Amino acid sequence: MLESLIRLAQAHARLMFRNEVTRLDAIAAILCIESSMTTSAIIDGDGNALNSNFQENPDQEYIKEEQKIRDKLGDYLY
Repeated sequence: MLESLIRLAQAHARLMFRNEVTRLDAIAAILCIESSMTTSAIIDGDGNALNSNFQENPDQEYIKEEQKIRDKLGDYLY
C-alpha cells in the first residue's frame, strides 16, 4: 500500500509538471486511494472526491483535506 501511495504521489507530481513530490501530491494520492475504496474513512459523506468541483483556490482545498487527514491519523503521525 505504501509503495502504491508513493507511486501515485509521484505520478501526481509529474502530472503537475513538478520534479519533486510535495505534500499536495501526497494528499492527492491519499484521496485517490480513499475514493477507490467502497467505504471511505477520511472523505466525509458530503461528497465524492471524484465528483468535486474545480475551486478558485485549489491550494486552500488541499490544506483543508490535509487537515482532515491529519485529524484522522492523529498520533500515528508523530
